[in-house]
Amino acid sequence: MDRGADPGDDGRLLAVVAGSLTRDRILVEGHETETRIGGAVWYAGRTLQALGCHVRAVYRRAPRDADLDEALAEAGLSPRPEAARRTTAFELHYRGSGGALAELRAPALAEPVPAEAVVAAAAGAALLHLGPLHPQDLDPALWRRLPEGPLRGLDLQGLARAVGEDGRVRPAADASLDAALAAADVAKANAGEALLLTGAADAAAAALALARATRGGEAVVSLGADGALAARGGEHWHVAATPVEGLRETTGSGDILLAAYLARRLEGATPQQALWFAVGYTGRRLAARAAAG
Repeated sequence: MDRGADPGDDGRLLAVVAGSLTRDRILVEGHETETRIGGAVWYAGRTLQALGCHVRAVYRRAPRDADLDEALAEAGLSPRPEAARRTTAFELHYRGSGGALAELRAPALAEPVPAEAVVAAAAGAALLHLGPLHPQDLDPALWRRLPEGPLRGLDLQGLARAVGEDGRVRPAADASLDAALAAADVAKANAGEALLLTGAADAAAAALALARATRGGEAVVSLGADGALAARGGEHWHVAATPVEGLRETTGSGDILLAAYLARRLEGATPQQALWFAVGYTGRRLAARAAAG
């Protein structure tokens, strides 16, 4: 899937990541382990940068959180923040073995990232990675205004959620789902999201249904410890994951998986080749996290 985009002055292809940059509070078995930077902008952006792309990051944050811009710059990304009254924050509660997410809360949500900010950042880009974490993360007008040039990847997690007034996050299909899928070349969901959004009987059927709904005809469905699926042209492929010992939480793993997949597809790999790489790359990142404690 070579998009034919010209490399920049430094030889790297330009990738734009748009969505939430968050303050994440991580709790394992009820005990807080740390508060750290998160969101698709952070995990996908760093993955694409590590895989050789020049990355522009588009997000919203409150003025008091300018240190987030500094963290992105130190990681080698080019921050393009938009002002917000608040910065998005999540609480992730993990329980059981293998880093299973038991509960998700969103105590604070930033306003939607403006469509014009994403479109402006995407000028000359080879890849546009859209990673909404909640239904109001990206301006709904964006789906009608996306530029034609970049490969468009969309993580559906934010469109498979509703956030209550108490901050609790529950599964729900957003009204903008069809428009978002129709604007995407590659859509990604986890197994639960894929089943919810398609009504399919199993993950493979859900991957095929999501692929049919995208303009690019392609989808990825992550299966946690069982690896991931990719679907295109009526076919689907499964790649198993290598077990990670001592894994306590998996925050950002889906963002990493999609970014790695898109990076390889952009280079011309087949869906099956890109899936092999993405599953292996994500596993290595999680193994490094588990080893670090």
